[in-house]
Amino acid sequence: MSKIRILTLLALGATALALSACVRPTWAASPSFNCAKADGRAEELICGDKELASMDVEATRLFRLVRDRAKRPEGEKKALNDDHTRWLKVRDECWIAGDIRTCILASYAVRIHSLRQHHAEARASDDTGITRGPFELRCKDLKQPVQATYIRSDPPVSTVQLPDSMHVGIGAGKRYVERGTDGEELAVWTLDSDPVLKLANGAKYRCVMKQ
Repeated sequence: MSKIRILTLLALGATALALSACVRPTWAASPSFNCAKADGRAEELICGDKELASMDVEATRLFRLVRDRAKRPEGEKKALNDDHTRWLKVRDECWIAGDIRTCILASYAVRIHSLRQHHAEARASDDTGITRGPFELRCKDLKQPVQATYIRSDPPVSTVQLPDSMHVGIGAGKRYVERGTDGEELAVWTLDSDPVLKLANGAKYRCVMKQ
């Protein structure tokens, strides 16, 4: 092989390596973090999923509204940052779940519900976000009220908090259903502007929604 041909092949190889170094993966979604630095399977999945990415953006927006409240003491900010870090670790552990996506979605839904439930700041700028609630559902024949938060993702998601359990439902029209391995577990939907709650045991309750 001639020296010129060898030099040409080396040059072509170097060019190919340089071009490949410049190539960046294209992501289907835009979460709050840099997908080029996605760390672990959970973040990689979020970067490829528009619904999960939109929930990540909303959860981050709500967290920052709470943490960055005017005149919040530095000690409280640190505690909130530490709590956020712990939650991220729990979310990232979804990689060991049987259904990683469902686990991540539920993690975001519960996080959003919790932020809005416990911090008034998280409910201060709803016109810039995709969440509403939590609303109080007072249901006939249920002694304790039910809390529900709605997330206008695509498809929409609801978080329903019963006195002893938390449920995440996927929306289809005005109906949100949580399904387990045995089929339908819990459903909540709007009928004539009033919610109806169906529990896993099949019992149905007509409710009144309060802000």
